[in-house]
Amino acid sequence: MEERVNCKNCNASILPRTAERTGGLCKPCFNKPNLVPPPRVIREFVGGKPQTAVQRENAKRKLLRKLVANARNIISNEVGVSVGVWKMERLIRWLETSDVILKFPVFGDYWKSVTAIPTGKERLYCSREALRRYDADLNQINLHYHERIIDACFEIIETYGKVVDNQEASEQEKENASK
Repeated sequence: MEERVNCKNCNASILPRTAERTGGLCKPCFNKPNLVPPPRVIREFVGGKPQTAVQRENAKRKLLRKLVANARNIISNEVGVSVGVWKMERLIRWLETSDVILKFPVFGDYWKSVTAIPTGKERLYCSREALRRYDADLNQINLHYHERIIDACFEIIETYGKVVDNQEASEQEKENASK
């Protein structure tokens, strides 16, 4: 029988293999969307092999690109507000692990106000009447936060969009020059 280790978050007893795959967390803590990055990001930031400054910068740039893309998706309604905010909250938490501190409390405030309302696939298990009630509540919350969320998305694009776009353009130029 393998010797077990404790989860870094809740001290639950877990197998060493699980700890290795999840960065030292048990599965319930690992699956909480706002607490921990996905395994690939964990490997990039806490993995067994040492990281170079270039690798850390590439990981940070990758997350910033996703942040800007998600902001654009929210503005263009390519993604719903609740899903977009959920993604934004996750990206902000992941960026904090690489020392990028973003001050956009509107996403956290919105997410806290909709946590009791089914917004994803869990809606499939609700009755029509329950969905009508939930949707009425969700519409009020969306109206309350919509303008602030859109403003925050524009600020993200204005602040990080040019940096991300310029980096992509310079990488494209380098790639074309090497051909």
